[in-house]
Amino acid sequence: MSLHQPRPNPFSRSAQIVYTLPSRMRIRLSVYDVAGRLIDRLVERVESPGEHAVQWDAGRLPSGTYFYRLEAGSEVRTLRAILVR
Repeated sequence: MSLHQPRPNPFSRSAQIVYTLPSRMRIRLSVYDVAGRLIDRLVERVESPGEHAVQWDAGRLPSGTYFYRLEAGSEVRTLRAILVR
């Protein structure tokens, strides 16, 4: 499983989050603020193997640092995204 940096980063309204899965599995992709509060649940479903992309629209959020977390099976990956207005 791999999780890639959002494109673009920093971003001003929306970013594309790309992840790759080695096999069919249930995943959860979530976004958190720096205080650890859940901001958005982008994906929660069973996905097929391969590369997947999700567009995150952060237009309603203030500038700042956010963390997006991919949970798949027993693996967890977390990366940072910076929103600049």
